Amino acid sequence: MKGKIIILLLLLFIFYGCNNHISPTADDINIIPTVTPISNTTNQNTPQAVCTPGDVSYRFVNLSNCSYNGSLIKISNNIDGFIISSLDEFNNSFACTTTVLPPVDFSKEILAGIFYRMPCQPWSVEITGVTTDCKEVSVNINEIQPCGMCLTVYTEGYYYIVIDKTTCPINFNLEVNKCVTPGFTPITTPTPEPTCITGKLNFEPISMNLLNCFSGCIVIRTQEEYEELIFAGVLFSTDVIDFNQKMIIGISMGMKLTGGYYVTITDVEIDCDNNVVIKYSEKSPCPGEVVTQVVTCPYTFITVDKSDAPVIFSGSEVPCN
Repeated sequence: MKGKIIILLLLLFIFYGCNNHISPTADDINIIPTVTPISNTTNQNTPQAVCTPGDVSYRFVNLSNCSYNGSLIKISNNIDGFIISSLDEFNNSFACTTTVLPPVDFSKEILAGIFYRMPCQPWSVEITGVTTDCKEVSVNINEIQPCGMCLTVYTEGYYYIVIDKTTCPINFNLEVNKCVTPGFTPITTPTPEPTCITGKLNFEPISMNLLNCFSGCIVIRTQEEYEELIFAGVLFSTDVIDFNQKMIIGISMGMKLTGGYYVTITDVEIDCDNNVVIKYSEKSPCPGEVVTQVVTCPYTFITVDKSDAPVIFSGSEVPCN
């Protein structure tokens, strides 16, 4: 009997002991806090742009069916510019004849442009590149002004370019080249006539249109040099020149306010130092001479047997009678 009572008490103890189990508190357990390291996700996942001074990529775009009516940045008396960095700016600045999606992604790119007005020809303007020094971005513009006289033909035009979006300020950098004539050599004091001549070269006059008056001498030995002068609007000839056999020699007296001036190439010789000597004479109006009251540009051009030797010019004045 006593054994049964002991067993019954043991079972009761086990039952109530399990149901009245007390969970341990924080004070009873040594808790080690967990520290989560803070990572700089911006620096790890987003590479920072590195600026390299030098050329910046750009492309030309066409907006021929749109006219610009926004604000302008004055670059020079003949050139204005603008910079547009958002679609709203574009819509407020351009009026287009048809619905046009601008050829620019304004989330990544900027539209820049220039407008030019040229009072005569040849007078040219071009965008030559975009550069940065990591403090600012420069749109580089080259303006070539004519030498002496130019044709009174008013022209105007524009260039539009797209460049990558930048936080740097954008400016327009203008370089003006005045009186640029490729292959041009100014006439100075005439070279004294050579005392030793070893031979002569055959030459003949050619028909040349001088579109851009200058004062000086030109020696054209290659087709590339000739095309450069044509492209610059200096001269043009309908004559076909074989630059494998010939070269062109030209002399211009520059702009004169009246007629009565002329220049003539009289001979082409080889001196003892193997120089090609161009002998020429210049004439100016004599006192009391009746001349036309118009602006003139006296010049002459010849072709001569090709030579790689140095070319010197020996001139003289035609005396008045």
